[in-house]
Amino acid sequence: MVLELDAIFATLEELSTSTDFTAGTRSEAETLLNAMLTFEFLAYLHFWNAVLHKINVVQVRLQSSSITFTEAHDELANPQLWIEEKRADIPMDAISSRRELYYLWGIEIIEKRVRRKKRMSGEQALDEPRTPDVKRKLLEALDTQRKLRQDLKG
Repeated sequence: MVLELDAIFATLEELSTSTDFTAGTRSEAETLLNAMLTFEFLAYLHFWNAVLHKINVVQVRLQSSSITFTEAHDELANPQLWIEEKRADIPMDAISSRRELYYLWGIEIIEKRVRRKKRMSGEQALDEPRTPDVKRKLLEALDTQRKLRQDLKG
């Protein structure tokens, strides 16, 4: 996937800097490139790649003419079970993968400042570090998928 991203980014960079294109095209290419280079976008890209790959494997299997009803039922349950088992790992894998990609590309990750709650006098413990926004959003996406599935059953 990294090679495809490199090609896309190179094309957008060329579109945004070349005088062969209109100012509008250059501006839109630059805006799109900046949006795609955000850590959140790249984390979501990896996240959905993992989830949709698992679903695609099931889809291909379900198209087989030799599949039985029992096998089809089991295949349909597999992605949901996988998501439940890997719920904590999927977002963290996406985040660590994007960190590695940023390192490979030489892009510095700027962490948001963590705000601390005011401590009462005599209180010694520091605040718990907050869950990063990207991880929280990725987990919410998995939870939304689970809720939709439950709503369809009920």
